[in-house]
Amino acid sequence: MFVRFFDGHCFKEDILGLIPLEGNTTGEILFQKIVDFFQENGLDLERINLLVTDGAPSMSGKIKGLSAWLSALAPKMKSLHCLIHQSVLCPQLSGELKNTMDSVMATINFIRSTSSLQHRLFRKLLADMSAEHVDLLLHNNVRWLSHS
Repeated sequence: MFVRFFDGHCFKEDILGLIPLEGNTTGEILFQKIVDFFQENGLDLERINLLVTDGAPSMSGKIKGLSAWLSALAPKMKSLHCLIHQSVLCPQLSGELKNTMDSVMATINFIRSTSSLQHRLFRKLLADMSAEHVDLLLHNNVRWLSHS
């Protein structure tokens, strides 16, 4: 579980905890694991205000998904589909978006994989521009395990 919170001075991001999952991972099982973790660590579930998931039914299902279970305890909580998954899945929705994403991905992968020199020069360019990000990730398509 990854959290973003305000500590009184600034916003911080950190890993809240890792919860091992064995066997099935239904929404109810995920919910119970999170409830147990929160209770063991003296945390208040009602303070959750946003759940970001990968869109799998066990996470985002409106009836039996983790989002539905948590919403019952934290009614102010909102649920979103992960931005990374959205950006990867958006080209599947439209031909124009697909062309744009294909161009961006090809450029990123070219810079990252062509040569070490090109990659170092690009990182130097980002540093010289005082860019927020200092590198590019090699792009991989998100694929659902259930698809072949």
